[in-house]
Amino acid sequence: MVLFPQIIAGLIAGRVSMQMQKAKYALLFAAVAVVALFLGWYFWGSAPRGQPALPSLTPANFEHFKQEFDNTADRARLVLLLSPT
Repeated sequence: MVLFPQIIAGLIAGRVSMQMQKAKYALLFAAVAVVALFLGWYFWGSAPRGQPALPSLTPANFEHFKQEFDNTADRARLVLLLSPT
């Protein structure tokens, strides 16, 4: 980016040009995207130590899931359903 005298004067006066605002928002968006990608990579598909991996529920394993869910009726249970849409 080339800083022309008008832009420098605007920065000194506290005014920010539209181009500078766009650059600031683009940098902020890129930083948020990098953090989101890192967190997704770090947490995707991994479970804490000592806990079994999180299964994907399919018609093939539904009966097994149902049996395991019913066997733990004495403890708190949580079923998280996520949809890509």
